[in-house]
Amino acid sequence: MLVRYPLSNYTFGTKDAVYEKDSSVQKRFMRMRDEFAKWGMRRTVEGVLIVHEHGLPHLLLLQLGVNFFKLYVTLVLVIMVMMMMMVMVMVMVMMMVMMMVMMMVMMVMVMMVMVMVMMMVMVMMMVMMMMMMR
Repeated sequence: MLVRYPLSNYTFGTKDAVYEKDSSVQKRFMRMRDEFAKWGMRRTVEGVLIVHEHGLPHLLLLQLGVNFFKLYVTLVLVIMVMMMMMVMVMVMVMMMVMMMVMMMVMMVMVMMVMVMVMMMVMVMMMVMMMMMMR
């Protein structure tokens, strides 16, 4: 279950700029590797806020430094899967509607054939009756 809260539930402020410790992503990973060797595994909790504004879902991303925003790959995959499922449901609904229309067309065609057969039988009966009257 995905819980979304209105954006109005949150307040936002500004802080002084926090400059990045590393000049590149590679240097950041090297620093993280060194820290892991010194202190071991990190024990932190991070999260992603999913809110809705104007009836649409929004992701509030975590900002690391000035130019780097964090978007979790698993979250992206979950969103992609959800979107694919929505498309699949829409396609299934469209197919069901098309099948219903086809069934209705087939029913009309069958009814038309039945009416034509009944008319032919009536004509044949009338011809037979006329022949008997002579």
